[in-house]
This record gives sequence, structure tokens and C-alpha cells, in this order.
Amino acid sequence: MGQRRPARLHLLSALAVCCSVIPSVFSQDASQDAKNAFDIFYEFADKVSVRAYKPERLPVICTKALYGLVQQLGEAAKPHDQDFSQLSDGAVRAGFEKEMLALAALPGQRQSLRDLVESALQAWCQQHDSYTHYIRGSDYAQIRRLASSSGSGVGMSVEEKNSRIFCYPAPGSPAEVAGIKNADQLLAVEGIDTTGKSIQLIGALIRGAPGTAVQLRVRHAFGREQTMKILREPLNTPNVRVETLTTSLRITIRKFNASVVKEVCAALAQAAQGLTLTLDLRGNNGGELEPAIELASLFMEPGETIVTLRERDKPDDVRTAQKPREFKIPAIILNQDEGTASASEMFIAALIGSGSNRAVSRGPKTYGKGVFQSIIELTHGGALILTTGELIAPQGRSWEGTGLLPSLENQQRIFPKE
Repeated sequence: MGQRRPARLHLLSALAVCCSVIPSVFSQDASQDAKNAFDIFYEFADKVSVRAYKPERLPVICTKALYGLVQQLGEAAKPHDQDFSQLSDGAVRAGFEKEMLALAALPGQRQSLRDLVESALQAWCQQHDSYTHYIRGSDYAQIRRLASSSGSGVGMSVEEKNSRIFCYPAPGSPAEVAGIKNADQLLAVEGIDTTGKSIQLIGALIRGAPGTAVQLRVRHAFGREQTMKILREPLNTPNVRVETLTTSLRITIRKFNASVVKEVCAALAQAAQGLTLTLDLRGNNGGELEPAIELASLFMEPGETIVTLRERDKPDDVRTAQKPREFKIPAIILNQDEGTASASEMFIAALIGSGSNRAVSRGPKTYGKGVFQSIIELTHGGALILTTGELIAPQGRSWEGTGLLPSLENQQRIFPKE
């Protein structure tokens, strides 16, 4: 008589021959777990097809998700890499579930079916674009919990590009004192690899109780990797810093939020007439779009275009200045660098594109994030961070992937020549 296989392996082998229907011989709990796992996948796919700026059909999503998962699992999983792209949705579901259940039954494979499904979703996101992420339910719960508390951190903003995370520490912050420089790549937080992780999760991992240490591993621009422990501090770094010089006023904006417009207006109201204004947006990775639009409008005449928000299957949302220009500054200098991204890039493009002020930008080319995302909470606790639209400058172009050139060195041109 042959040796009996372990009960768990027998169960998973039986699962592997299943298509879209879970056999009645399985426990009710096992059947429900499998159903829940695939429900997560199909809800995710449905949101992508309806909301994504660049949508994909279910057959393509299944093909790319399975391919990415197989690459992670290695050689033993390769026979289950299937191309469903030409199948109907019904046939895709049956084939995809069959292969996923077979992967769950691989010898030595210890991830649950739900874990595999969620890994497949994350693998699809990595192939879609740099800013789209699936956040597992447990991770999303942690993000929400930490976001609701004041916490503390190391005084550093992070930005993602091509599935990599880059650091932009505030001047004098614990991160800068520890030796982190602008554009250093963040490799790991507390030993957790940052590759493919969302900005929201990375930020949550960095935050913590004041006085506790967080371990960060970075790769400096010159190539050397370094692991460092940094004490978290309650950070009261002002988001807007004002410096009045003899003939100029410098306002540094770390991030656009609800208070920025009020703070900048207060500084300008007290400034002497005729001063040159410098708006320092170095290391400003964006923040909220609406305050950036509102602030830009204060330097522009009614009717001038600030930005166009473009989404799929919707008319363009063209934002223009609505009120008479509030601040008539003789000259405006916009400081930028590689950490200037998203809403701050929009602000620069708007002022450079405006004919009602004398604005110039200077510094290295900006980061190049010209798309925006929506956070879509899913039924089973996870969340989808999905690219749902693009930002178009008054010049009629997007800076996504290219960044903005400094106009001072390029004859007032901020877009690379096509």
C-alpha cells in the first residue's frame, strides 16, 4: 500500500483541479476563504476597469497579475503562467482560479490563497505604473491607525519613481542630521524592503512614538548603502517659512495644505512694496492640489488657465483664476529641484505660463509627477491607490515622466523639446 499524503496536501491538490466552483467536499470555511480571496481580486479588477486613467480588461489584468506572481514564486510556478488575454471574462475566471489554486498547492508553498491573490494584485500594480498600489487589509488598517494619531517622525518626505522610494529631508531635521541627503534612495524601513510598497505604507512605517528609533537603510547618490537608526521627534517644523531680506522676500513652502494660502497671504500683506519674491519649492513633493491651485490664482488675472484635470470618459476640468489678481509682484523667482513634484510642479507651470506676472524658475529639473491618484477602499479591508487622471499645464502639456526645466536657463521654456 502506498504512503498516504498529508491531509493538507491532499486538500490543496484537490483544490488545484477546481475551476470557478469550490467542491462540496471542502469545509465551509475553506470554501468561503477561497471565495473571499477571489472576490478581492474581481472587485479590484472592476475598480480598475471603471476608474483607471488607463484601464485594462479582466483578461489582461489576470494575465499580468499571474505572470508577476509566477516570477515571484520561481521555477516551480512557471508551468502555471498562462495567457488569458484573448479569452472571454467567464473563461478567464475559470482558468485564472484554476491556476491560482494550483499555485496554492505547490510543494513547500506556504502562503494562503488570499496571500497569493494579494501578491498577484501587487504584481499587477508594479506593471501598471509607478504610483498605483494595492495595500493589504492589515497594512491599510495600520496606515489609518497611525494617520489618526499625531505621532512623530524624522522630518523627511518621500517620493516614488519607477517602484523606488527617494528621500527629501527637511533642513535641520533628524533625517538630515543623521546624514540623509536629497534624492537618497530609501531601501528599507525596519528591515522591510520598500520595493513596490506604497508611499502611504512607507510613511506609516517611519512614524512612531516620540523618542523611539526607526531603522532606515538608504543608498546615497554616490552609490554607498548605509543603515542608520534615527530617533523620532515630535516635529513642529513650520510648513511655511518666511525670510525678509533687504530687497527681497523668501517664502519656503514644504508642502501644500489647507493652511498654506493663509500663511503666504499674511506674509505678502506685510511685505514692503517692490520686493522681489522668491518662492522656494525645493523638496516640496506636492501635498494637496486645491491649495496649490488657489495660491497660484492669487498671482494671475481672471480667466487665465491654472491647470487642466483630465480623467477618462469625463470632460476636461479646466481650472482658471476667478478673481482679480491679488498680488502684483515685480519679479517672482521659483526655486525647484529633483524633489519638487506634483502640485508644486503644477504651481510652477501655472506661474511660468501666465502672462500677467514676471516669474522665472531656477534649479535642477523637477521630479516629473503629472498624474493624480484616488484611494479606493475595498470591501474586504484593503485599498487600491489608483492613477485616475493627469494634470495638463497651461502650455497644453503634461510633465509626467519628464519634469520641468528651469526657465531661467532655457529662454523661459520649461518643457523639453519634443
